[in-house]
Amino acid sequence: ALPAWAGDYELALGAYQSGDYERAARLFRQTLGERGGDAYLRYYLADSLLRLNRVDEAQSLYQQVLALSPDGAPGRMAKRALSQLKDLQPAAGGAPWVGGAGGNGQDRLSGLD
Repeated sequence: ALPAWAGDYELALGAYQSGDYERAARLFRQTLGERGGDAYLRYYLADSLLRLNRVDEAQSLYQQVLALSPDGAPGRMAKRALSQLKDLQPAAGGAPWVGGAGGNGQDRLSGLD
């Protein structure tokens, strides 16, 4: 039998993949309560929060992922996300995380999927 948290994790991944980041964040956070040391869970929660423009929360979680898995895949993805966040700091306010330069509507962090 699968552990109790596995169903929520699958639901969270499905919500994330379908672009329902609010639901994904809620489910990842719920699952994280049961599996606090899981770097992948923290990464996907951080990425969901970033896509909701909750940048400070996302940045903190990416840093936690890096601490949990400095040499693993989650740590590498978190390091790349933190680097992109640093490069995308707002010049004059606004939300640079969504919509590419020139307003073409493309997600500037789409390479993180």
